[in-house]
Amino acid sequence: MIADAEFSRSGLLSCEPARILLETSDAFTPAYILTLNVGEVGEGDSGAWVVGSSSHDVFGHTIAADMFGDAYIVPLDQTFADIQRSLGAESVHLPSPQDCTFEQVFSGHFRSLARGKDVTSASSTTESSL
Repeated sequence: MIADAEFSRSGLLSCEPARILLETSDAFTPAYILTLNVGEVGEGDSGAWVVGSSSHDVFGHTIAADMFGDAYIVPLDQTFADIQRSLGAESVHLPSPQDCTFEQVFSGHFRSLARGKDVTSASSTTESSL
């Protein structure tokens, strides 16, 4: 379970889903139970991603904890289906490595910096000529 960029915890994810009733729904939601190897799920862990320890595949995210400190995990595909339905989107997914190339992510940012640099260079030239 990854709750923030610096801290992760390991545990065992159930193979069979449990069914829980959320405050925001009138139907039961399938969720998998995550039992941590050490410690308990606590405040601030809601929304933490659950990823495979060797595959790094994202299975889902925490939505609740029980009185034993175990977490309830909703599968990511279910969350994406809810988002897609709510927004009327064609598809919802995590970006692929190809979507996250350095050039694609930062190209707009670098173009903005380049424009700013050109302006700064022109100002510097003007200032130095005074």
